[in-house]
Amino acid sequence: MPGTNNFLQWNPTAANQENDTAYAADSARSGGAGTGSIFQSQTANKLFFQLSTTVVALAGMMAAKNYNMSDANITNLQTALTNILTNADVSATWAATGHFRLAGFEIKWGQTSIFDTGPVTVAFDAPFQNVCYAVMLTQNFNISTVTRQWEVGNLTINNFQARNDGSGQAYFIAIGH
Repeated sequence: MPGTNNFLQWNPTAANQENDTAYAADSARSGGAGTGSIFQSQTANKLFFQLSTTVVALAGMMAAKNYNMSDANITNLQTALTNILTNADVSATWAATGHFRLAGFEIKWGQTSIFDTGPVTVAFDAPFQNVCYAVMLTQNFNISTVTRQWEVGNLTINNFQARNDGSGQAYFIAIGH
């Protein structure tokens, strides 16, 4: 069921308003309404038309995604709008060891050498925001030593521990948020 939207477009028939060429050239638009001047209705209608068209389109998009968009409560409106993803919600480091973060969901990857002398602590390139759920390891098949067993444990937001019953180089992928 779609959400709701109480935002309406101003002057939906575009009556009594400047066309795009006149609006682009309007000195009140580019310089602001002067002190004591009259704000012309054609300029005002074009301004309110553009602003309301954008707001209605945005609110309609959010309502189609099951959000309730209403001017009755600004806190609820702000909360709904926080669900729009921006570049601030995405980060990535594209390298041999790196990460990808999208709206809290994170994937990290890298490689490490592991030997049979005990667990090795492997640090992530950047910490998880809250928790690391799982780490998967796979051996580099170009290494001459064949390892039969890999183990991962002690997951934290900063690192994990890994060990094996031989030695070798391993690649890892970690998932968290």
